Amino acid sequence: MLTSEMKSFLPYVLHLEELVRMGPHGVAGWRHRTSLALDGEPGRELAKAVDLETRRKTGAFFTGKDLARTALGTRRQTRGRTFYFDPACGAGDLLLAAARHLPIRGSLQSTLELWSTALAGCDAYAEFVRATKARLVLLALLRHASIDHNDGLDLKSLFPLINVRDGLKPSHFYSNAQWIILNPPYGYMGAPKACTWASGNVTAAGVFFEVCLQNSATGTRVTAILPEVLRSGTRYEKWRQLVVEQSNIKRLQPYGLFDRRADVDVFILDVVKQSVAKQARKISWTTLNHQRGKSVGDMFTVHIGPVVPHRHRKVGTFAPYIHARAVTPWGSVKRITEHRRFKGTLFATPFIAIRRTSRPNDRHRATGTLIAGKRPVAVENHLIVCSPRNRTIKSCRRLLKQLKSKEIDAWLNDRIRCRHLTVASIREIPINDEV
Repeated sequence: MLTSEMKSFLPYVLHLEELVRMGPHGVAGWRHRTSLALDGEPGRELAKAVDLETRRKTGAFFTGKDLARTALGTRRQTRGRTFYFDPACGAGDLLLAAARHLPIRGSLQSTLELWSTALAGCDAYAEFVRATKARLVLLALLRHASIDHNDGLDLKSLFPLINVRDGLKPSHFYSNAQWIILNPPYGYMGAPKACTWASGNVTAAGVFFEVCLQNSATGTRVTAILPEVLRSGTRYEKWRQLVVEQSNIKRLQPYGLFDRRADVDVFILDVVKQSVAKQARKISWTTLNHQRGKSVGDMFTVHIGPVVPHRHRKVGTFAPYIHARAVTPWGSVKRITEHRRFKGTLFATPFIAIRRTSRPNDRHRATGTLIAGKRPVAVENHLIVCSPRNRTIKSCRRLLKQLKSKEIDAWLNDRIRCRHLTVASIREIPINDEV
């Protein structure tokens, strides 16, 4: 039965299967069309066939050739055997990268037999599984440059270890795999009952990675492409500690934007499963050598603005009110024209208000405004408040100047590549002692 959410992707799957049936000599331009099918075309076709909201809800964003090769490398194996498993294979980009590690044999059939024993995977969508199998055969056909025909290939019987299945459910593939490769969904799901690192809605990517660690054997390599929030989000500190306790981290590489359609920054995490009995090591989840010395948190108290405009009733103290749209970037506000009633915390001036919404491609990551005046201020939750511990406007001005520097932009781009800055990331910003 076809899944209703992805059935509009089926015509492209049929196109891939037709390329397999035609083979290298079946039609003019076959090699060019096959090269496109192995390099980003499935993602583009999925974007045409399935609306963005559905793709975000289901986490249906394909890895692409370049990112897959960056994650797995380009080395080809000539000796030994590695059993790969992808529990969220999508259209098979990571399995294709793994297949490029594998040797070919004297005939197409014998190569496919070899690959079928080395590659396992699953996905919730039958259309994706069919696309994965067809693309693996296309790769084998390309690597067998002298193949005259491919009569007798039965796609349904090829790659029996790649099938429709829920990758979050434990299976023998986890325990048998030597190398688990993973680009999981990035959407949110309810935390499992046994989850120890978070509650409520969490990113599915964190759950997938934990399942990999829990169900794999000691010594298994796990390479994953994960959303930036897991590397730098305050809420996922316990998840990071779990990873450190259960694995030996070999590579932690910020990558940047997954693609313009997914619109999320990712990083590559490459680990080897170890016994949980081993003592956890302290590691840095960032790549810069962070200087020792003063930080913003040493000199300022840092808080998220508490006012949620559409949630909080206008009751309580009548106070000056600021929000992200009302304060001029890098300016100074002495007279606040907007007011509202608020029953919660008000902030004494002076302080620096920093916009929470911030992305790595922004000109400045921590865009601030000096808030002066005489009365305590109500602050919207899209702003971060930095109040100087010495209560001087001089310290505010010095901090504002440093926040505009290229050094702090570079530091924040390494520390956090999410769309929103966190209190922790602001507190940790290194600053000169003179602030």
